[in-house]
Amino acid sequence: MNKRALSIGLIAAGAFAFGAAAQITPIGPFTGDYSEGFEGQPQVLFEPCVSTTWGVGIFGDTADLCTPGNSGCHTTGSWGFFCSLGRRTGSWMYGSAGGFSQITFNDGAGAFGGYFGSNAYDVGEQPNATFTFYDVDGNVLGDEYVEFDRCVWEWFGWEFDVPVYTIDCVNGKYSGAFLMMEDLEYNVGGPSDCLTMTVDALFGGGSADWDVSGATPGAEVAIVYGFNPGSTVINGYAQYCASFGIDCVNQKRVICRKTADGNGEISCTKRIPGNAVGVRVLSQAAERGTCPDECISNLDDQTIQ
Repeated sequence: MNKRALSIGLIAAGAFAFGAAAQITPIGPFTGDYSEGFEGQPQVLFEPCVSTTWGVGIFGDTADLCTPGNSGCHTTGSWGFFCSLGRRTGSWMYGSAGGFSQITFNDGAGAFGGYFGSNAYDVGEQPNATFTFYDVDGNVLGDEYVEFDRCVWEWFGWEFDVPVYTIDCVNGKYSGAFLMMEDLEYNVGGPSDCLTMTVDALFGGGSADWDVSGATPGAEVAIVYGFNPGSTVINGYAQYCASFGIDCVNQKRVICRKTADGNGEISCTKRIPGNAVGVRVLSQAAERGTCPDECISNLDDQTIQ
């Protein structure tokens, strides 16, 4: 398996530079693809995860809510400590009685929000919490510090340009515990594909075509590649905005850059080195000049035969 040889074989002239910072944008209340109000299920009494009691996860079993290393998950109608906070709607609200709360999404979130509050704080200080967001590989995408009034429900929500798979919800006191949640919302995934890419089967020693359609006629389209799934984010470099589902894309991993024809299509042909058999190759395309929006293709994932 020779990844260096494959890199040399696929590199095209005119590579561009990349950034790596994800964008986390605060947003107001919304109705998501999935909602969670902690209703219609048995009460959770100090369990490691909500699913321990329910038998399914939250958000219609598309996510789970746990207190890592603790048995702190608890649903109740009201909770008193320094002050008393009651449910916002329905019969139940959620809070952690031990440790911080962690939400894990099966398919990644493009947006998340809900109503949060706390009954535990330092005297003379505002209750506060920190939300830390992680990508599919567990890399930190960023965090958000918030403050709220005592025992009052307040909305906090965010939109992500890279799908978020894990959120740590940490109260400012008591090792992250006593952060209450109600009426949570989330949307699945990140930006929708606006380009369509097809790739020939890859054979060592042969040639393969990468064909992209759906681009704006006259726009530049770049096709990039890498060897592992993950996340590479470009925020305006060389007028590209893209969230690739490929780890460690860089200026040396560009298959080609071409101008789309009158039908919005490009085609690139590359020779595959004979000694690259067995190498996994992921590739994806992006259109230039769409910032701050993204126009990317589906992800192609093959192992060279």
